[in-house]
Amino acid sequence: MPNVYVIGREREYENMFIHMGWGISKDPDGADVIQFTGGADVNPQLYGETLHPNSNINAARDDMEKEIFDKYYAKNHMAGICRGGQFLNVMCGGKMYQHQSGHPYIHRAWVYSKMLSLNVSSTHHQVMIPNV
Repeated sequence: MPNVYVIGREREYENMFIHMGWGISKDPDGADVIQFTGGADVNPQLYGETLHPNSNINAARDDMEKEIFDKYYAKNHMAGICRGGQFLNVMCGGKMYQHQSGHPYIHRAWVYSKMLSLNVSSTHHQVMIPNV
């Protein structure tokens, strides 16, 4: 059975993995996957920009997650949900549009690994700019 370490140990994310038959690791060393989760905006200092007035960051969380990313990047699989995906985008060289008004709606997202697009919803006011 694979094991996941959920950043922040948030129960709703853990329950999702438990429902799929995964074990929950108490630390990243015992995990097959490290799961970065939702929350505050990613600190724009991580991608070389200044804070937008509409941004709401948690710098301590970003610092802690960056330490985990740096330590385990080549050793573990990593996944991101919502803000976690934005964080991983930034850690892999991407940037963010810090504020996109009128963004919460249904739109198409491209899944490169499956070569297909899906309808997805979003309530984020930030948008990823991948480093491709």
